Amino acid sequence: MPVSAFAAQSSARPVSHGSLASAEPMNAGVSGVGGGSSVGAPFDISNASSRHDLARVGQVGYRVHELPTAQRALITSVQENVGVIQMARNGLDEPDEYVPIGKDVSSRRYLEQKSELSRANISSNLTSASAATADLLKTTTMDDGDDVYMIVGSAVHTIATNVEHILTDVKAVVSLQEQQQKQFGDAGNQPVLDKDSLLNAARNLADAFSDLLNAAQPLDPNTPDRERMEVGRRKRLLDGIDEISGICEYLIGALQEDCAGDASGAGGSEEVAQFREAMLHLAEDVAHQAAQLIGRAKVLTQRLEEPEQQEALIATATSAGINTQRLVATAKIIAPVAQQPACQAQLLEAAKCVTKSVQQLLATASDVAPQSEEPLVEEIAESVQQVNNAVDSLERHIAAGPLTTTHDSAVREIDQVTAALADSSGDSAAMAKYARKAAVHTAQLVASLKSQAEAQKDEAQQRKLLTAAKDLADATAKMIESAKACASQPESVGHQSDLRDAADSLRQLINTVGESVIKSRVIKSLQYASQIAIIAATELVNTAQGAAKKSRASNYQLTQDCKTVAEMIPRLILSVRAVRRDPDDTVAQLELIGSCQHFLPPCQDLINSSRIMQPTVSDGALQRSLNSSINQLQNALKELRTAIDSSNNVVRHMDLDCALEQVRRLQHDLSDLERDLRDGPLLPLPGDSLVDATIQLTQSQKAINQESAGAGSACSEGSIDQCGTRAKELSNRLKDVLESMRSLLAFSSGSAGRQPDEEAAILSDTSRVLDAAHDYIDALRKFSLQPSRPANEQNQLTPEAYKHLNSLRSELADALAALSNHVPGSRQVDNVIQLITQRQHQLQMNPANAVGADSGRFLDYAGLPDGAEYSNLQTDFTSAAVNLNQATGDLVHNSSAGNAQNLVHSTVQFGECYDNFVDTGANLVRATEEPVSRQTLAHGLNHVSDKSNHMLLAAKNAAARLVTESINNMIAVVTCNEESAEERVCDSVLNRLQSIPPAVQQATRNPASSDGYYPSLSGIIGQTESLAESMSEIARCSVDGNAQGFCQYAQIFGESVYKVAAYHAAQCVYLVGVADPMSVPGRRPVIDADLIKGQLDEVRTACASVRHVESDNKPIYRTAQIIAKAAGAIVSHCKSAKGNSSGSETIGRRVVQLAKDVALETSNLVNTVREMENDFEKLKPHFNDQAAKLCEAIEKLYSLAGGSECAGYSAQVSDSGLRAQEPLIACTDRLTEAAILLIKAARHLSARRNDSRMYESYSSSSKAVSDAVKLLVTVIRDMAPGRKEISEAIDSTRSAQQQLRNLDLDGRANLGSHQHGDGSNPCMQQMSTSASYIVNLLPAAEAAALAEPETLAHSVTNMSSYLTALKDACIGSQQCAPPQEQEALFDQTKTVLEAAEGFLEACHQTGGNPEVGSAARDALRESREILEDACRELLDTLAAAVASGGDYSFLTEAIEKDMDRVEAPYGDLAASASLNLVDFQTRIVRICADIRRTHQDLCAAVSTEGVADAGQLHQLAEQYRALVAEARGAMATCRSADTERRMSRALLAIGRDCLDTAQLHSALPSAEHADRLVMQVQPQLAEHLAELLSPLQASHRGTQACINAANTVSGIISDLDTTIMFASAGTLNAFDRSTFTEHSVFPRKNDDSPEQAHTSHRSVQQPY
Repeated sequence: MPVSAFAAQSSARPVSHGSLASAEPMNAGVSGVGGGSSVGAPFDISNASSRHDLARVGQVGYRVHELPTAQRALITSVQENVGVIQMARNGLDEPDEYVPIGKDVSSRRYLEQKSELSRANISSNLTSASAATADLLKTTTMDDGDDVYMIVGSAVHTIATNVEHILTDVKAVVSLQEQQQKQFGDAGNQPVLDKDSLLNAARNLADAFSDLLNAAQPLDPNTPDRERMEVGRRKRLLDGIDEISGICEYLIGALQEDCAGDASGAGGSEEVAQFREAMLHLAEDVAHQAAQLIGRAKVLTQRLEEPEQQEALIATATSAGINTQRLVATAKIIAPVAQQPACQAQLLEAAKCVTKSVQQLLATASDVAPQSEEPLVEEIAESVQQVNNAVDSLERHIAAGPLTTTHDSAVREIDQVTAALADSSGDSAAMAKYARKAAVHTAQLVASLKSQAEAQKDEAQQRKLLTAAKDLADATAKMIESAKACASQPESVGHQSDLRDAADSLRQLINTVGESVIKSRVIKSLQYASQIAIIAATELVNTAQGAAKKSRASNYQLTQDCKTVAEMIPRLILSVRAVRRDPDDTVAQLELIGSCQHFLPPCQDLINSSRIMQPTVSDGALQRSLNSSINQLQNALKELRTAIDSSNNVVRHMDLDCALEQVRRLQHDLSDLERDLRDGPLLPLPGDSLVDATIQLTQSQKAINQESAGAGSACSEGSIDQCGTRAKELSNRLKDVLESMRSLLAFSSGSAGRQPDEEAAILSDTSRVLDAAHDYIDALRKFSLQPSRPANEQNQLTPEAYKHLNSLRSELADALAALSNHVPGSRQVDNVIQLITQRQHQLQMNPANAVGADSGRFLDYAGLPDGAEYSNLQTDFTSAAVNLNQATGDLVHNSSAGNAQNLVHSTVQFGECYDNFVDTGANLVRATEEPVSRQTLAHGLNHVSDKSNHMLLAAKNAAARLVTESINNMIAVVTCNEESAEERVCDSVLNRLQSIPPAVQQATRNPASSDGYYPSLSGIIGQTESLAESMSEIARCSVDGNAQGFCQYAQIFGESVYKVAAYHAAQCVYLVGVADPMSVPGRRPVIDADLIKGQLDEVRTACASVRHVESDNKPIYRTAQIIAKAAGAIVSHCKSAKGNSSGSETIGRRVVQLAKDVALETSNLVNTVREMENDFEKLKPHFNDQAAKLCEAIEKLYSLAGGSECAGYSAQVSDSGLRAQEPLIACTDRLTEAAILLIKAARHLSARRNDSRMYESYSSSSKAVSDAVKLLVTVIRDMAPGRKEISEAIDSTRSAQQQLRNLDLDGRANLGSHQHGDGSNPCMQQMSTSASYIVNLLPAAEAAALAEPETLAHSVTNMSSYLTALKDACIGSQQCAPPQEQEALFDQTKTVLEAAEGFLEACHQTGGNPEVGSAARDALRESREILEDACRELLDTLAAAVASGGDYSFLTEAIEKDMDRVEAPYGDLAASASLNLVDFQTRIVRICADIRRTHQDLCAAVSTEGVADAGQLHQLAEQYRALVAEARGAMATCRSADTERRMSRALLAIGRDCLDTAQLHSALPSAEHADRLVMQVQPQLAEHLAELLSPLQASHRGTQACINAANTVSGIISDLDTTIMFASAGTLNAFDRSTFTEHSVFPRKNDDSPEQAHTSHRSVQQPY
């Protein structure tokens, strides 16, 4: 009988000998960990029952509607998720659908990669499902309650989501194998699978998990035999876990997807297998020791006489048995994926529960045992100790991990310490200290190498290891000797230099050893970390997508981040697999490192957006799952960063060689592609599209040009690492080029649009690109290996090498340009551009280019052609103009839509229409006799040609609008000969007005101008006066017969209406759509790449003009002015764009630094021009060099501006946003119609001035225009973005306040009746998260309320969702918060809501109007400060409450955020004139002393009491925050880059010490963690604090002495004040005979440190 049965029997009837004996068979249950139903045994699919009738959802024997709300929600969730699993199970029986695919190498590789991805996804999802199942087991040891239901609901959702993906991927693996066997006759590099067995296993897995979820449903609390049913439910859970474990083991074995092996790079590696086996044995040992303990407790229970004592002992023994049973089941379920951190965490938690329960058993036994049973109690205590020892062994084994060795940490530490040693030049003591540290880690590495050599059987490998160990020992000895010499003579620069050289030699030797010995270990660790990150990222993507459906906010950013991460996961998986296939392939290793580096930023963005969404999720279970997934990915990314750093150390300086090898492989792939194309037509791969291939090719071309320029610049500067990185990125982009060209060939292969000779040209140009890239990278590698030139020369290359490198780069750029001509539509566009250029030459009336004119120029007057009439020529021209107008619109539409085929067609159509337009226009010009009209028409033809050329080059809407306007103007000129002036102007105005509706329609998704909402409204109001005047003057001029005035004011009216409707109102239409909460707001680029490109072209043009100057320096002065103006514009733009870098913490600093480089090179060039006044010819080459450096600096900035990190994106208007635009569009349509009627009436009025009916019609139309403008202004004011959302947010906030008030009136004591008092309530975490994000939203909300109404709705909506989440969490926290904190949390939440209401009302007053009064702006600022203060006060209370309950997650998160701020851009800190380095240094010294004192007090409390006060940890976190703020100010104001770097490193080290302190304290009381806290962390913190102060003290020794003296004097003054106070009271007594002279000289001896000053302060106080 299992222990759970023992629990049920013991609680149901009096204790007897038989009931105690039921604990005895526990050993049989435990044996299942290592034998019996061992997870290592093969799973027999033929014996597994195929259960198709799994409609078990309704088996619960009670009425659901009678249960409490939480139980009903859980039952509903279980039913829904079981339905999801069953739906996926049914999908296994659906027929396979094969996508047509070719037989070429790329198609084969595609099938293999898709199969690998599906297999990897199965292992990832199995890991997540196993961890969630282990989490579900936790509830078997807990009493029913909302917390239990939340845990079960979270686990159920995670299990269902992952099982659904597992079944989908299993079916995909089977289908891909069948398709590959059918297509190629084999299974490729994958094992052949048994389709039926694999699908049956998937079905049984779905059935087993369905049973498991059904068993997890809550029981009816009113059931009479509830305890028996609970035992049965627990048994069903445990039985289901046995079955699931076996199926998972079979799936992993069949797919050869050993999760650990995949991670380590050697599927089924020996290390992981040993780790798993040892874990199972250790878990078995824990269970065995626990069984012996329960047996002895059973004996003690038999000897007790009191039933109450028996019941108490049985209860604790039952708890120990249940927890042990949970440990055994957890070990079974996670065994296949035991190396994954999420699964290890579940096992460790189960082990801790075992430890806690056996301690309770011992305490109970000690309390109830009589004196005569002391020996038995001692035996129980011994058994408890045995259980604890077994648990400790299990914890140590899991903490060590499958791949942990001395190599990883030693290499990493040596690299960091030697780098710190090099940075400490000038400080001999610090250098010697770092040398000793490096020696310690080197000794560990040498010992590890020797032990590996002893274990080696290969003699050659053994000699290699011993040789490496000897070399390391010799290099370490040399470094120690240099350190001793440096310490003996601290002022000797030579000894410091020797020590630096010795450390650098040791570092290089470590890298050499790493290449031969440590490299494989480091790469394995990187694979392991990559696999963990993949699993965590996959889990977070799945969870976030599910949680977004239950969120109250618009989660457009989260959706985009999920998509980005999901797209990057396959690349990382394939990189891991490539290294797994060939562990020694350096190209694959670098590809893996690059994939990991590219994987980090999107994952961090996903974490941030998930945290932002988390408080808005209404489902508590989903919120818990999301929080767990976020933490898992955060931890995985930390490990991945560490692994990347270690890997970079062992593959340093290999990028260029690997990039060259990758280009060679691409050349081989191109040869395969050429062969496949000869064998037959290519078929597109599934998922390929012509548009995507075109976009990828264009982006790759731009990136290759940027990377090649960056690599050349890095090579010329001698930066080998940067050069290699750029070259490696260049080779990766070449891979994208080859993929794009394959897609283009596949879509055009065998079609009529692409001929064989053109396909050969594509292959030839692609080969040319690869050859040019190969030559360029090869040249970079050769030049990087050459000896460097003197350090004072910026260019490390010889002039010949520099010229050769630039020529190779130009060849690469030319080859890329030739390749881009094969993009669909590119050739057609080039042909049309060439046609336009030719016709422009003709239209310029050049006799040499005259066509069709035997005498004179092309557009000279020639009279009417024979048999032609002028009116027919006008009609033909008008028709051609209309066709060209239509072709222009089609071209712009297809260009923006991205349809390549339609783009080709519309381009060709545009060329034909343009050619016909010019021909008919030229005929009309030659037939026009009047010179002025002929000249006007000729100018119009030239203008249309020029704008058409620009449109084809840019394909922008603005360019298309200019083309349309030019065509309309020409039509007006054409009709001028047959109409009066008034009619001609009216027709022109009508054409202008008729173009308004398309412009407004275009503005529904694209901005019409750069103005804001209220400036657009002001623009409309500003045009009303012009409209009124023009309408009045049109009528007056018509009556007076003033044709000139009529024409003038009619044009003014048309232009005013166009500006009102097509510019200002259209921009309001766009902003209303963008402001909709469901729309995706756009983001401006950090810096404008087009602006920088334009200024760069100006600089290049100006520099090129200098080459033609012989001796006069005046042109150079003018050139210098042009260059300085252009560079100044760049610097000013970068300075103004600094605030746009909020999306990245490092991009702002990079922009500022590059702008500084541009300013510096500009200054150098200007100084050179000044010097050229004395010797022009001699300094002219120097001018050219400086100009080249300036161009290079601007090119670097342009490369950054063109990157994805600086790029912006356009807004996406939602469907609801489009509906919100309709009232405004209707108003613009009404205004346009009224204006058209007015112009028509004015035309009739001008023709019939005396007709009163015409005047009445005009008056009526004039009134209609006025009414339409008034209505437009009213609607714009009423539809101001954010108004509606603010009103809704205010109502929601007031409702939340009322709900809290009602709850307070009803009495909150009822909520607190089930207090846990541990401060670990998730609701309190949600309160903290909500309050934090409210604080983060305040700056953006305030800015939007002042001048950005289009973003105000988004900010207010998000804030409202967080306020609602805060209210809900506050209500929930009353059940679990510590009693002393409940009142404070409740009152402070009400304060936050009241402050939020005030802030929202202030936002409603300002409304985003930049012209609002100062009173409203001041009220907004004050309300924002009040709300921010209220939130921060609430956060402080929450942090203290949670820390007092033993949860230090808030503190660790706060410290991590402060650590992230260390290297963030300084913003305006460096520009503030009020900041002084001395003031910063003074405060830093004081804060460091406070941190040291707080940490000492904390360690003292741990040593004496076993645990410290949570307030001390909170104080430590606050002190670190203050230290970061002051140190950042000091780094921003100091002028030494070395000082800044050393302070930054020390700050991060102090932050890690604070994190270690919080994390170790969370594990107390534990002797091991307490010893580590006191013996290791405390000395490290003191050392790192000294490292922070060292650079400041070294650079400002006099300042530090003054600071110390000031502290001493401050202490003396305090003592004197105390003396005067005692003397005034008459209580001053001397306890010794010391004299004043003795005390007066004492302070002068204590000016070395703040601590000594503090000591002197105490010493002076002693006599009083």
